[in-house]
Amino acid sequence: MPKTDPISEIDPGAVIEAAAESILITTADLDAPGPSIVYANPAFERMTGWSRADLLGKSPRILQGPETDLRIFADLKDKLVAGEVWEGQTINYRKDGSAFHMEWSIVPLKDERGEIYQYVAVQRDVSARIEAARRLEEAQAAERAADRARANLARYFSPKLVSTLADKDQPLGPVRRQDLAVLFADVIGFTRLSELHEPEQIIEMLRDIHGWMEQVIFGLEGSIEGYIGDAVLALFGFPDAGKRDATNALSCAIELLAAAEK
Repeated sequence: MPKTDPISEIDPGAVIEAAAESILITTADLDAPGPSIVYANPAFERMTGWSRADLLGKSPRILQGPETDLRIFADLKDKLVAGEVWEGQTINYRKDGSAFHMEWSIVPLKDERGEIYQYVAVQRDVSARIEAARRLEEAQAAERAADRARANLARYFSPKLVSTLADKDQPLGPVRRQDLAVLFADVIGFTRLSELHEPEQIIEMLRDIHGWMEQVIFGLEGSIEGYIGDAVLALFGFPDAGKRDATNALSCAIELLAAAEK
């Protein structure tokens, strides 16, 4: 038996009808009120809610609405007239008025003389993809905000307390303590020191001093209430009191003195 060409047995019309992708065919007249729809497959009907009978003879502009970004069509006519493929994405509307994100490409169909006689548009509803991208962006923004919040907390609290505060669903709120160890430490003769050095040198020196002060304070589970020039005010027993708060404050003072000697 002679072999048959499987491609020759394919019915293009049946393929388009059965396609999962939404397909629209229009006339080649791009000037308003054209082009006109001459065919819409069942996938297009399902996606938009418009029946084929509703669409025939209408312009694809029937899908446009208040939030359709018309700027995407700026290069549409030039590309299609030149025989190129055009692609775009914007908000379009179903027959019931509901909006959705549509992504589509338009391909010119040419006759044997190379002249364009129709356009085929393949559309996709990408609303789910757009929503997933939006949620991912929100999650990343929230993560960046959380990182910034942790960085701010880390300037005043020990890593352990930062973790506790950052993981709380509710604000800490007022905390009342009967016993709280307070440590105030400053650099002796800093005023005189400031007079002998340039401002940039003093600022750099303060960064170094506060840096090793923080390490010592946080290492003994203290928190920093604030900086006053070269001085630091540290608390031990905040927000939760412990049996070693006073001991930790004294140990911190000793270690600060030892660090200053170095």
